[in-house]
Order: sequence, then C-alpha cells, then structure tokens
Amino acid sequence: MKARYIREAKAINPLYDVREHRRAKAEGRDYDVDQLITIPIGFEEEGPQCWAHCCPGYKGEPPVCEPADDECRARVQKWMEVERPMQLDRIRQAAHPANLKKMKPKEQQHILDLCRVYGLEMPSASDPVVTPKPEPRPEPAKS
Repeated sequence: MKARYIREAKAINPLYDVREHRRAKAEGRDYDVDQLITIPIGFEEEGPQCWAHCCPGYKGEPPVCEPADDECRARVQKWMEVERPMQLDRIRQAAHPANLKKMKPKEQQHILDLCRVYGLEMPSASDPVVTPKPEPRPEPAKS
C-alpha cells in the first residue's frame, strides 16, 4: 500500500536518540540530529497504515497524502463510507449557535468555512443542542 504526500509534513526522525541527546548535553557536546524531519511534497510512503494519511482529520483538516495505488485508494474509500458521515455530523454539531459561542473567533470561522465547503445546513438557535453522552465507567470488580 502506497501514499504520496501532497503537502509538506513533519515526522519524528528515526535517527534521533533522546538518551544520546541528554548525554551530549551533559558532556557539553552538540547533538546535531534533529528531532523532527520535514517530509517533502511528492514523497511516497509505503506501509500497511499509510492510508490513514490520505483521510481528512477529525475537524475536517485536509489530508497530507493522496493514495498512490489501488489498494490504498480502496482502503480510504472504505473508511470514508463509514467515518465521513460521523465527521460531518460533528461539524454540524459544532456549528450550532450555542456551541459556536464557546469557541474562539478563529475556530468559529474554521467551522463556518467547513459548513460552507461541505454544503452543510447551518443549525438554527431553536434546534436542540446535541452533545455526545460519555460512556459510563465500568464498575470495579468486587472481590
């Protein structure tokens, strides 16, 4: 399965070693291995989980990759059929006037832009506010 980066992204550098960095700092040496690396546009990632980089983020952030083969494309499509309706519902809930009031102006604008881009109906103030209910905690086992 392959995915191709369509935006620059940051990733943890596999050559970075925290222990070696601390040791060098204690000894007064420079440690010249960066903790993060920049992945350039066009780089192809191969692996069983690379399809996840081709999916939009939790609040509608654009994906950083596009599928580079049919296997990846099929996996992303399968995810979109299940997860995408739930994401759009979360955006609709966030766009409720009662929820928008709780956000910073930049966050409000982001949610309103998402509604406009995806063609979602804006909820009115008279609509009930739907908030997800937390799952009950499991009771501890009695001994």
